[in-house]
Amino acid sequence: MKFDFDTYEFAALIAPGGVAVVVIGLVYPQLLHQADAAILIAAGLFVAYILGHLIAAVGNIAGPLFDLLPTPHLEAIVSTDWKNRGYVSAGQMDQLGKFTEDDANLRGINAHTRRERKIAVRQMYLRIMRAEHLKRLETFNGLYNLSRGLVIAFAFGLILSLIVRRYDASAFFGIAAVLAVFRTSKFSGIYATELAQQFLVAQMCSKQETNS
Repeated sequence: MKFDFDTYEFAALIAPGGVAVVVIGLVYPQLLHQADAAILIAAGLFVAYILGHLIAAVGNIAGPLFDLLPTPHLEAIVSTDWKNRGYVSAGQMDQLGKFTEDDANLRGINAHTRRERKIAVRQMYLRIMRAEHLKRLETFNGLYNLSRGLVIAFAFGLILSLIVRRYDASAFFGIAAVLAVFRTSKFSGIYATELAQQFLVAQMCSKQETNS
């Protein structure tokens, strides 16, 4: 794994994990008084990283729930609905339909099962990878994963603070969870639009190169 913020891979783990560490510290403040500051900071980063992985796993498991919220990933949506969501224009929808008709590997984006759509969307991603235009796409996908992780982390804080009757903290975590859902929805749409647009450009460029 690359420890840089260009892909948001590290941030998408540390930020949600850090929220979980803060939640635990609020509920069990005695844990903060059992070590000196340097050890506490190092241990906090390590625990945040571990918890970030666990939160990401919960986010993966809760994928169907996020599909019910206004935060679906592209493979959760049948391609005929992409125009309604603003991912492609009407003209681009016709182009997309032609590309999928001509390529059996892409026909799955119209399938009724998520598994088939996921494979087809992965094929689209690989076409973009071949065209070497992944940086923006990876950034938006990383921001989506970061926001989704924050939803899980703030929801964890809300539940735990309600259990211990810290209602002031509960209000904060509840508001933060709602805002994180909005951010997840935003980057879900941006990522889907970017992937669809880059795929169409890559396909048209490939077609021109073939015809030339």
